[in-house]
Amino acid sequence: MKLRIITGHLKNRIIKVKDTGAGFRPTKEVVREAVADLVKEKTEGALIADLCAGSGAFGFEMLSRGAKQVCFVDNSRARCQNIIEHARLFNIEDQSLVFCKDIRGYLRSCTDTFDIIYYDPPYNNLKLAETIPNILPCVSIKGILIFERRKVKYSQALYRTDDFNMETRKYGDTVLDVFYRI
Repeated sequence: MKLRIITGHLKNRIIKVKDTGAGFRPTKEVVREAVADLVKEKTEGALIADLCAGSGAFGFEMLSRGAKQVCFVDNSRARCQNIIEHARLFNIEDQSLVFCKDIRGYLRSCTDTFDIIYYDPPYNNLKLAETIPNILPCVSIKGILIFERRKVKYSQALYRTDDFNMETRKYGDTVLDVFYRI
């Protein structure tokens, strides 16, 4: 599988994904473009976390558009290795931190805050939505968290908080819950 970086200094570079295991579903280019447009005012010089990073396409897109650094987190060794190889190939390894960890384990040890967090867990694991309250403290002041999920009904009360405004955007069967820290 091949994914294209849409714009920026890495424009049209290709991310080749070797490991497509069960449940692996890269974010569609149209959704990545919409998300990049949503965060464009915050991207330049930003610290970004790409959680459940998969191919790393979102993080690479953000680095291409001027982000300072991206922290990629994924629990698959093959996917993490692929992200490391592409960071080296694109000559951005000094801006790319890769953690091969389960999201819950990563969050237990994380003391950093990020300007933009993109959380794209496997669609077939709705329990990972319950991780949102553990991610919200990692969002910096005036930062943003984007949670990508499939279009299903479930209680968003799990992650309602007074510290964030929230909106939902829909792109076909993909839904983005967007949290803005107040």
